[in-house]
Amino acid sequence: MLKSISGSFKDMKRITSLVFLSLLMFAAVSLSSWIANPAAQSGRNTGNADKSAILNVIVRSSSGQTVQTFDKDRFLLFDGGIQQQIEYFRADPTGARMILLVDNSQTLRAELPQIQKISQTIIKELYEGDELMIIGFNEQAEIIQDFTGDLKALQGSLAKYRRQGFPKLYDALSATIEDAFRKQIGVNKRAIILISDGYDRGSATKYESILSTLLNENIVLYAFQVQDRTFGAIRARDTGPKPVDAITGLVESTGGVVFKIDKLEEAQANAKAIVDEMRESWYTLAYTPKGVNPINARRLLITTSDDKLSLRTKKLHPAQLNR
Repeated sequence: MLKSISGSFKDMKRITSLVFLSLLMFAAVSLSSWIANPAAQSGRNTGNADKSAILNVIVRSSSGQTVQTFDKDRFLLFDGGIQQQIEYFRADPTGARMILLVDNSQTLRAELPQIQKISQTIIKELYEGDELMIIGFNEQAEIIQDFTGDLKALQGSLAKYRRQGFPKLYDALSATIEDAFRKQIGVNKRAIILISDGYDRGSATKYESILSTLLNENIVLYAFQVQDRTFGAIRARDTGPKPVDAITGLVESTGGVVFKIDKLEEAQANAKAIVDEMRESWYTLAYTPKGVNPINARRLLITTSDDKLSLRTKKLHPAQLNR
């Protein structure tokens, strides 16, 4: 027994010496790494900031002509006020995935035939390769027609519009993204076409949350804005902004456009313009954010010296919270 114990004690001394040397080496390596990369220690740059970012950019020409290629040097991109190097800027000719999200609540101030005709125009103008899903919402979001490019099936589904209940707009947008768009793996060109007045009643999802989700997912939101059923009444703070402000904020922040629904002919022309824009004016820009802190919300700005071009993209990157 004594021999065995003595042998174990010597082994333990050797092991202790090895562990001590290992700790010294680890400390030396850590110190040199800290000195070589002080910016990382300060939190100014993280791994998230070094990932390539993709932006959808809508390019419109005052001449009405479609230009398929652009020299990236014609554009300036600022992220958080810091100019970024554009890696590429090119047209996206791929088919679009669009979701027509229709307020089916009973107090919406728009006639059902009017909404159906706007929907018919969108369907009729789809290009080859495009697919559309139709969702109606009140207290719940309901798939009226799943993604398809079959115009006959889409047109036939419009008879399923119905008016009842109250609108949970933010919950419907959340369900649309979670249960529909996130299953469209590898599709970059995604848009929601919303027919609503922007009124939300009782959603568990908050305005700020759905705006952040839309921005993170790079989804462009277009809207046909129906007259405000609340007549501009002030809302309680916890229910979100006024309907008009809510719909404008969501749409313009994602790079989309708000259209009025007052005149049917104009609404139908605008419905066609949305589909055309997604096919002919949709570009993809890539860059790697530099000098920014991804845990903060950052404003985005893209400009050009060409006064014949107008550009739209999402207005900001939302804050990325550490998890």
